[in-house]
Amino acid sequence: MKKSSEQFRVWLEKLKSAKHSYQKKGIRPTRDWNIMLVTSFVISLFVAIYAVFFYYQINNKSIFQVERVEDQSATGINRPLLDAVVKDIDYRTMKFVELDSGNVVKIDPGV
Repeated sequence: MKKSSEQFRVWLEKLKSAKHSYQKKGIRPTRDWNIMLVTSFVISLFVAIYAVFFYYQINNKSIFQVERVEDQSATGINRPLLDAVVKDIDYRTMKFVELDSGNVVKIDPGV
């Protein structure tokens, strides 16, 4: 146990005393930008390849296949409820037009 704790302590000291990486080679923004651009290009290339592969899998009907099931229980429309909803919508439209045109009698609360 003592040996492993000593190894851990030595490893921790190495991490603390590590020098900065730019001291050896200097700061070169061109190199950093090249690394970022190449990495971005490679990632974009992988994404494009995956997108094309995924497109062909869907186009060849290898994935995302849905079997159409005929609906055996036909649901009818509740006609009285539909008529009530249409009547309410017409009433609201009429009231909106009334308010918009300004034909509303305003009641004075002070009278």
